[in-house]
Amino acid sequence: MFDKYKVAFTLYGTGGSYDPDQGIITLLTNKQGEFMKYNNPAYTIIHEISHMGMEYSIVQKYGLSHGLKERLVDTFVFLMFKKMLPEYKIQNMGDSRIDKYLNKKNDIESLNSIVSEFVRK
Repeated sequence: MFDKYKVAFTLYGTGGSYDPDQGIITLLTNKQGEFMKYNNPAYTIIHEISHMGMEYSIVQKYGLSHGLKERLVDTFVFLMFKKMLPEYKIQNMGDSRIDKYLNKKNDIESLNSIVSEFVRK
């Protein structure tokens, strides 16, 4: 975790990306300054910060695929911030079988053990 995160805007690339070593979030905008997936950039910023928080402790530790990484981050953001980000959607990526283990906010407390068990199966 970083005390401060830097947000960079670009006309090129994906909707959002992150640098877990520098604490930099890059957001795709168009020439009118609009954002790609959500009108409110907070949705993507929180998604990317969540990626950073999981990158070394979970994603790399368990060698998660890109799809499973996205599903895990999406589920985390959905469960943790659903009141603040009511339009947040979980992308149709990754192995949906993990959903039965991670479907309540208090499941987040066991995230590491849930992922550990899931990748062993």
